Amino acid sequence: MPWGELPAWRRLIESILIYEANGGLLILYWLWGAAPLLISLASAALCLMYFDRELYRKTALAGGRGTPMVPQWTTAVAIALWLVASLLYSSPVPQIGALMWLGLLVALLMAPHERPGVMWRSKTYIISYSLLLLAFRFYLWQVDQMTATGWAALLGSTGTAEQAVLQNRSMITTVGLWLLWAVVPLGYFSLLFQRLTVTPMSLVSPLRSASEIIRDLRTRREAS
Repeated sequence: MPWGELPAWRRLIESILIYEANGGLLILYWLWGAAPLLISLASAALCLMYFDRELYRKTALAGGRGTPMVPQWTTAVAIALWLVASLLYSSPVPQIGALMWLGLLVALLMAPHERPGVMWRSKTYIISYSLLLLAFRFYLWQVDQMTATGWAALLGSTGTAEQAVLQNRSMITTVGLWLLWAVVPLGYFSLLFQRLTVTPMSLVSPLRSASEIIRDLRTRREAS
């Protein structure tokens, strides 16, 4: 039946259903696109609210000896720099960052005895990676702003040197992308794997650690 011949009440219901379906799809598309940032934020929040506090508490009870202090501001700096860097890049950089933050959580759950070292090295690695991304983004911006002639003049070259400058610029960009998309992230995950293999791991350690975290969070909420 043509749309114009439908009863008014039916057209109203179908319009509402179509509107709701489009709104739901829009939300799903947004969540899918923002999933890497949301995962990074959730992982950093868990580190900030639980792992940092737990490590600080254990360090205080030990009199500041035995375990290095990993202050909460390192987590705040790491996630802040990462959010800025990831918002300046498209795929696959946000997805790489989400995997790095998830890898940190998995390592913390699987190797409780290695948490101080894992937290410190992982967060400093994420901070360094974010700074590299920002520096490379600035380089790309400079490349877009200046032509090959401008680069040649800046380097004191003229004539046929412009073509060499253009080729070298393209090579540097390609190498930089490979470093940031593959080499540096692989180095991060290799670091996590190395820390996990320092001491024997239990296959049930992640579940046991997760249950302990949930119990501690519930206890703190009830106490407050």
